[in-house]
Amino acid sequence: MKLLELIKIDNRFEKSVNLTLDLYVQDKIDGYIPTRSSVNILDSYINEVRSFSGNRATVLIGPYGKGKSHLLLVLLSILSQTCQMSAIKKLVQRISAVNPDAASHISDVMENQGQFLPVLINASGNNSLNQAFMRGLTSALVRDGLDDVIPDNYYTESVKMLLNWQQNFPDTYKLFQRKLNKETIDSFIKKLESYDEKALEFFRAVYPELTSGGMFNPLIDNEVISVYQSVNRILREKHGYAGIYIIFDEFSKYIEGHAVEGFADDMKILQDMCELCNASKDEQLHLTCVAHKSIKTYGAALPAEILNSFKGVEGRLKEVYFVVSSQNNYELISDAISKTPAFDSWAKGNQLYADLIEKSYALKAFSSLFTPGDYNEIVGKGCFPLTPVAAMLLLNLSEKIAQNERTIFTYIASKDANGLARHVEKSKNDKFVGVDSVYDYFVPLFKEEVQVGIHHEWLKADYALSQIKTAVEAAVIKSIAVIRMINNADEITASEKFITLATGLNKADIQIALAHLSDRKLIEFKARTGAYEFKNNVGVDIEQAIADCMKKRFSKADPCSVLANVVKERYILPKKHNQTFCMTRYFNFAYMTYAQYMNLKDLSYLTWPNRPDGVIVMMMPSEEIDRAAVEAHTKEISDPCLITCLPNVSVTCDEIAKYYLAISSLHNNSTFIEDNLVIKKELEKLAEETIIALNEWVKNTYYPLQNIYSMDGPIAIGPKGLNRLVSDICDTAYHFTPRINHELINRHEVTAQVAKARNTILDELLNGKDVSKYDNGTSAESTIFRAVMIHTQSDENMRRVRAELEQFFASCVNQKKSFDIIITRLTRAPYGMRLGVLPFYILDSLLRLENMPIIYLNKKEVVLDLETVNNIVKHPKDYSLYVELETVQKAEYVHALETLFSDYSEYCREVDKKNRLAKISCMMQSWYRSLPQTSKTFEDPDRDDQDIKSIIAFRKLFTDIYLNPREIIFERLPKIFKSTATTDTIAAVQVVKNEIDSHIHFVRATAIKIIRDTFGFAEETNLQQSLLTWYDNLPEVAKNSIFSARVSSLIEYIQAVGTGDTDDIASKIVRKTTGMFIEDWKSGFESKFKDELKEAVDEVLSKKENAVDTSQKILLMSDDGTSVERFYDFDAENLSATATFFRNALEDVMEEYDGILENNEKIGVLMDAIKKLMT
Repeated sequence: MKLLELIKIDNRFEKSVNLTLDLYVQDKIDGYIPTRSSVNILDSYINEVRSFSGNRATVLIGPYGKGKSHLLLVLLSILSQTCQMSAIKKLVQRISAVNPDAASHISDVMENQGQFLPVLINASGNNSLNQAFMRGLTSALVRDGLDDVIPDNYYTESVKMLLNWQQNFPDTYKLFQRKLNKETIDSFIKKLESYDEKALEFFRAVYPELTSGGMFNPLIDNEVISVYQSVNRILREKHGYAGIYIIFDEFSKYIEGHAVEGFADDMKILQDMCELCNASKDEQLHLTCVAHKSIKTYGAALPAEILNSFKGVEGRLKEVYFVVSSQNNYELISDAISKTPAFDSWAKGNQLYADLIEKSYALKAFSSLFTPGDYNEIVGKGCFPLTPVAAMLLLNLSEKIAQNERTIFTYIASKDANGLARHVEKSKNDKFVGVDSVYDYFVPLFKEEVQVGIHHEWLKADYALSQIKTAVEAAVIKSIAVIRMINNADEITASEKFITLATGLNKADIQIALAHLSDRKLIEFKARTGAYEFKNNVGVDIEQAIADCMKKRFSKADPCSVLANVVKERYILPKKHNQTFCMTRYFNFAYMTYAQYMNLKDLSYLTWPNRPDGVIVMMMPSEEIDRAAVEAHTKEISDPCLITCLPNVSVTCDEIAKYYLAISSLHNNSTFIEDNLVIKKELEKLAEETIIALNEWVKNTYYPLQNIYSMDGPIAIGPKGLNRLVSDICDTAYHFTPRINHELINRHEVTAQVAKARNTILDELLNGKDVSKYDNGTSAESTIFRAVMIHTQSDENMRRVRAELEQFFASCVNQKKSFDIIITRLTRAPYGMRLGVLPFYILDSLLRLENMPIIYLNKKEVVLDLETVNNIVKHPKDYSLYVELETVQKAEYVHALETLFSDYSEYCREVDKKNRLAKISCMMQSWYRSLPQTSKTFEDPDRDDQDIKSIIAFRKLFTDIYLNPREIIFERLPKIFKSTATTDTIAAVQVVKNEIDSHIHFVRATAIKIIRDTFGFAEETNLQQSLLTWYDNLPEVAKNSIFSARVSSLIEYIQAVGTGDTDDIASKIVRKTTGMFIEDWKSGFESKFKDELKEAVDEVLSKKENAVDTSQKILLMSDDGTSVERFYDFDAENLSATATFFRNALEDVMEEYDGILENNEKIGVLMDAIKKLMT
């Protein structure tokens, strides 16, 4: 007989309930199976609707697959009153059979309460909760046809604006389409309607470009809390609703998938929503978050920042545990696997079935829970074809790892390749289905499971499965894995007996398989527990490897550094002090040897990335500890934030620390691991156990804290513990701390979102904009500005802080000092301020200075901008301040320099307008860059009385890598001109500037004189006409001679000189003669030009009519048919080496083309080349 003939699986369980898709689906309501535990929870939610108790924000916690979503679906159907009354009546009847009171309460709500609007929140870690709550509300109103209640928001207003452009402003609409590139506006609108943050950011960014600089700021309420209040009120008054019921589905996944950035802001929104719900009375607002486990159970699987941020919400969310009794669990499986009429007769005649059922009942897990009759009906018959033990393991396993996609019921009803329904369809027999089937179905979850034990057992099983030889061996491996994952030795262990009952296989086959697996060292039997487990160190003796590593590498290890990394309690919070000052201070624990402590000079030598406010030194046990010396040295260090604690016992942790280091070393050794994940996981397990041992050692060595010292001597911990002691120390040490009530900004490291808000405010202060808009409002900028700048105005300690800043700035007058001085002063006792707020006060004080602040980055002056302000606080050692004392004389001097170089101001538009010195420096640089090269480099005076040394020194200013405006203007210029008065300095600058500007004119005049002298022209003659006349008077042989390239270029220019501008003619002749521009004239260039020009002129004049016989002559035909004579000098007997090589090369080429190219073509090609040379 086949399994299909014995059972029928209810396909209603094939898919788990999806609140979004199944809301208002009546079939899901009809399929609800009331159990005592689920009905009790339903009743508690119904009663909160009936009467107010202040617990309207809850988190429903329970494993996947136990019916949480189905329960909430039923709750929403009742409250929304959307299902047919006949279906609700049937539901109430089914509930009444389990809990009559609950059925009565449901009827009361249906008759006496208005309907509720179900709002489903689906948030991912990538989107803000503000967006998720707004999207959920809008979707609910649209779904239920309440369009008139939908609140305006940035998304809806964006869509309206686009539609308005389409209808009334088509040009703007088309421009926007171009901005989208290939995307259509329709698809963009769909993104806005689905609350896509990136789409909204894009729209707001391009809006000013399309509207002549307008900003997209519609007058709407975009705060979640007020929007929900407003909509709830309208629903009650206009549509008769009783309230809103919010379900935050998959809350666990939201927490797990959220990035650290932005989480604190999201938790603030959730916290406000919880408070609103818990305070709502007549205008009912309920919130239920759905989680598969308590957030507290995540431990190290979640970043500490997320766990800490969630703490503010924890107290406002009442935890409701969805606990289903064990009996009910088996009943649910039984309901999902119904039996055919043929089953009973088959069961009576099947001895294997009877034996397995009987042996399984002997287990404590069943006999303590069921009577024999109930067991046979609910477990034996009800759970078949699963063996009873397989059913038990399935239930236990699902509570640990099930997810929405894989639960008890999806396993039973799914047509997945490893699902029970598929197995039943394919089965050709009537055999039991063992726990190995359960293992196969949940493998995808084993791979991803964050619980180390479960993932570790899967890794070992997966390795063992790669080595097995039979199907029975595979079933045994899978059974051991599941049993060990559940880790409930009181009820079930991986013994031969349990494995046999779990698999439903023959006992003899199981025994053979266990023996073979043991022989191959894949599993081993532990006599102590009477059970099998996986052989972890496959092929490797891990303990010996660790011992060898300790001996070779860590014989002298430092246990202090190990403890610093592994001890869980790394700091302590002074809670009372923190609450008073609205900030988070902490003291770090530091583990030090006696010798290390006695060499400690002060706490600045101890550095941590988290910048603690104090240190508790835990001294390592040692026989050399001298208590009197420790007390004296603590007084000598004299730091109020130092506490020193001596050990209570003398036992060290050296060996445990070495053991941990050896484990870590082997774990990081790829050669040792050799891709064997089993060994790797075993090392990780040992590391965890060693960390626990080290933490226990700390607890046993130092606690209770007894031998404690401060700078004032021995101290005792009072009845309120170390926390209160540290708090009292902080009150004394940090007595000048201003009270800044904004924890997100009042810290050393702020989030990217907070930094963005801070930068917005700082930028507006820098640019002199009106910041009074931040006096009110709920934006991040407004809350930060009020906390930092407004609410601290009457704070006496803030007055002290500002006085410290003023004193530091006063000390920088006429001398440069590092910002590290003031930053260190304000962040250490007695102020202890946080870096997050300091940019506000640094900038505010700089802007209030009457004198001129000059900021240096190392040796370079930098402008006071947003980046500089932030970096001063981040890297204060790199930045310094010099304050230039302003006087009337200096002001006139600066103005004179501005005027002198004002022609170059257009090149300096980007320079900060508030920094006049930087702009003057920029204009001077621009002037220098505009100079011709000769003006930048000449070193010979243009005349005897010229001060060439001052000119050279002045120009050298602009060749330095760093041009520091203040140093140039107030130090280096007076030094160059040896002037003490600013009036003398500006006069000297003006003279030198004029001398440099006029040098190019001197150079051109020099060149013109050389030209006139060389050609023999009188000074008063027109240079253009003189050159043309000179050429006309040349003999024909000179005009038609072939000269060097440079002389030919000069003659061609003179022949047709086309300008009367003497300077331009001089520049061209210099370029033709020397190959250099006149602007590049250097010292010694005058004689070079004179010599080369004379040589060229002499070469031309040497061609006289009577010299024709000594020249070679060639007659060429021009394109128009006229003959042209050309003369050239050539002595075939006295060729240069290069000419000889050239001739030989030509002859070789001609010879190479013999027989290939006709002589006529050769001659024609050569003649063309000659014509080009001649012309």
